[in-house]
Amino acid sequence: MEEKAAKKKRVIRDPYVWEIVVILAVLVAVLSYSLIVLQVEAHIPFIIVIVFTSLMAIRMGHTWEGLEKTMLKSLSSVLQAIIILVRQCETFSVNM
Repeated sequence: MEEKAAKKKRVIRDPYVWEIVVILAVLVAVLSYSLIVLQVEAHIPFIIVIVFTSLMAIRMGHTWEGLEKTMLKSLSSVLQAIIILVRQCETFSVNM
């Protein structure tokens, strides 16, 4: 039983250079195509790139739970700045 648990333990590795290049190329290609050709807002293309990057991270040995925790930790660290920006935008739009 302990052998199965040891086999299931994921080995998290650093990305290879080609994986980094592929992720950046997908980011540039999807954003460029969406913004220039389709002329849409950047929200959906960013979601597509986030999904692709998450799949690549899972391929590198990360778990979905670990990715969720990291995303939430990142968001919580910048949440105060986001709130300040939103309040400033509200104030600016009211004064126009």
